[in-house]
Amino acid sequence: MREKMVIKIMLFIGGVICGAVALLYLFSDPDQLNKSHLVESYQVCDGVYVSVLLDDTGGATVPFFYQYYLMDHHVVSLKDKKQLPAPVLISDVGSAKIICDGNRIRINVTGRVFEFTNRVLVKNAQGSARHIDLVAISQ
Repeated sequence: MREKMVIKIMLFIGGVICGAVALLYLFSDPDQLNKSHLVESYQVCDGVYVSVLLDDTGGATVPFFYQYYLMDHHVVSLKDKKQLPAPVLISDVGSAKIICDGNRIRINVTGRVFEFTNRVLVKNAQGSARHIDLVAISQ
């Protein structure tokens, strides 16, 4: 008799846990891209466009992140965010200055830099790779 009661209690607890997991899944946001917003998208030089996304996936206790993308096309919406290249810069400011200087792309930012990569391939009109330089000043 006692064994049946233990089994019923274990089944009940297992059902509660499964139900809680199912509710979390149903009410969670599986597509965190919905919390990203296109702040701006502009051309910096021939064939090079900058897109700045505001990432608000961290919740109330995590600050906003700005992701900077360098591409060969203009982004007008986030429908194709999964096809974006890796961001060149992730920072806590949305006001980084990006300019073309000959065969170089210069990024100047005053704020915290969480991630930077210059391994993004951005070509010039002749098909050769542009160099990407970062100047960061912490606040």
